[in-house]
Amino acid sequence: MVTSICQSARVKIKWKKEEKLERIRSEKFTEETRRGWFSLLKLTLEKLDLMDKPCQIFNADETGFSDKTSGKYVIVNSSTRHTFEKNGGSGKNYTTALVAINAAGQVLPPFIVYSGKNLIDNWYKGGLDGTHYGVTEKFMDIRVLVSEMFISATSEINRPLLLIVDGYTAHATINVIQLLRENQITCLILPPHSTHALQPLDVVLFNNLKTDWCHIIENYVKAANKSIKKAHIPELIKKLFIDKQSFSTTRILSSFSRSGEFTQDVILTLKAA
Repeated sequence: MVTSICQSARVKIKWKKEEKLERIRSEKFTEETRRGWFSLLKLTLEKLDLMDKPCQIFNADETGFSDKTSGKYVIVNSSTRHTFEKNGGSGKNYTTALVAINAAGQVLPPFIVYSGKNLIDNWYKGGLDGTHYGVTEKFMDIRVLVSEMFISATSEINRPLLLIVDGYTAHATINVIQLLRENQITCLILPPHSTHALQPLDVVLFNNLKTDWCHIIENYVKAANKSIKKAHIPELIKKLFIDKQSFSTTRILSSFSRSGEFTQDVILTLKAA
């Protein structure tokens, strides 16, 4: 059936696995929402004079890294009911990373946040140059992103800056708003239930990142034959940047392109509108 359709219609199609999408997202994210977002984006870019300045347009969000490895298919005797692998850890240890990319294809050094009260010395050694580290027992919000990472990491970049974040991150207080103003940063919040379609980091980069991370910890556990501790995290996250090229220019540009946030075609369309 697929072959006959292809031959008669001469269209290009392919098999693609369906991705999980919560019902609330599919129902709440409408064409009206999408159009409203790009209208707001256009007005903001024009107001800040950033139409031709992709280096000054950022998307930031948090992602998590588990110490749990993913099981693989292995050949066993037909009578074998269960087969187990050595896991990298308990699967319950979770490290958060705040990541920021810009529309020019660049990534800022990440901010790695451990769960805890005190930052131990060996938790921040051996990582990527410029990486920030911290600990928290509370909810991660925009205050942490802006004050602990974004301002210092963008100190050499021309102002103003546009920072696109989701609503989950953007719980701004008066102090945060003042901090943004002082540093010429405009914060634009994505519509609810839209990050799967409109947020560059979610659309492309974070999906690939999870796969890369699984490969890294699986190889590490096999080679080192030991479980993953917080002291190993800086080195392993560095591998994402250096070995896996998880934040390559190509991937970042693809993230912005597929979300429609900042591509040449979109800019030309916005200018003509």
